[in-house]
Amino acid sequence: MTVCTSGIEAADPDVLIDVHDVTFEYPAVQGSRVRALESVSLRIMRGEYLAIIGPNGSGKSTLAKCLNALLIPDSGTVTVAGMSTSNPGHVWAIRQMVGMVFQNPDNQLVATTVEEDVAFGPENIGVPTQEIRQRVKEALRSVGLEGMENRAPHRLSGGQKQRVAIAGILAMRPECIVLDEPTAMLDPVGRREVLEAVRRLNRVEGKTVVHVTHFMSEAAAADRVAVMAAGKVVMQGAPSEVFSQAERLQQIDLDAPIGARIAEELRKSGISIPLHVLTVDDLADYISANALTAHRPSANRATELSTNTATARRSDVYRH
Repeated sequence: MTVCTSGIEAADPDVLIDVHDVTFEYPAVQGSRVRALESVSLRIMRGEYLAIIGPNGSGKSTLAKCLNALLIPDSGTVTVAGMSTSNPGHVWAIRQMVGMVFQNPDNQLVATTVEEDVAFGPENIGVPTQEIRQRVKEALRSVGLEGMENRAPHRLSGGQKQRVAIAGILAMRPECIVLDEPTAMLDPVGRREVLEAVRRLNRVEGKTVVHVTHFMSEAAAADRVAVMAAGKVVMQGAPSEVFSQAERLQQIDLDAPIGARIAEELRKSGISIPLHVLTVDDLADYISANALTAHRPSANRATELSTNTATARRSDVYRH
């Protein structure tokens, strides 16, 4: 890695965010400090969907806040498109490139109408009025809220509020969106609305997404999963690789998605289920299309599998 005369590091163009050997501590009582991150290294590629999971207190949210310079490492470096978050001269550009959505949508809404709320960010950086209108229109379309411009944010559902918050970030035209447990306070319908919007931003519009979540089924939809424990990244890989290591996950108080756990039990009973089948919906689709026909289990066994999967599908809405 070399340094250009502009002071911006020339790095791998496919890497958008490079976290290298980062340690971060919070101040505590009587001058002591609590270590939240320890020697964390992680690369986030342009256009990927990365999920970050881990038990409470593992450092997930602290890492997320380091990605757009809300927190500055005590040691190590975070670079965004070659710009160091530790350089005050880069912070403004970094925050325009990496937008952040937090857990509680009510804490992110600042205006009396949806349109005004989405326009708030661009107005504050001096975007011309006509361009602001276009950005607001495009952002609301991206999250499925066209036609709601004049609605009052406080009268929206939780899922709609969170999508307004995401639209406000999109209006700033970021390359990456960091979501810190954006569905934690939402009901199942709201969760589904937000997740569909986020997946569309990644798959259709090519936005880089970093999604911090404690819902394993949400992480299963990512391109890559990073697992944190005690302030360190202890595992990372494709969802099928990570969630196939059930015993290791249990050692750090995590479970694989319900669908993955059922699929593993089916494999133990002799039914071949691909490792990429992780969610309850994936499992139900696969069983109905392949497994029952291919292996022809007894009628009682077929009924048992269908019943268990249907029950898990209902449970998955509430638990994962």
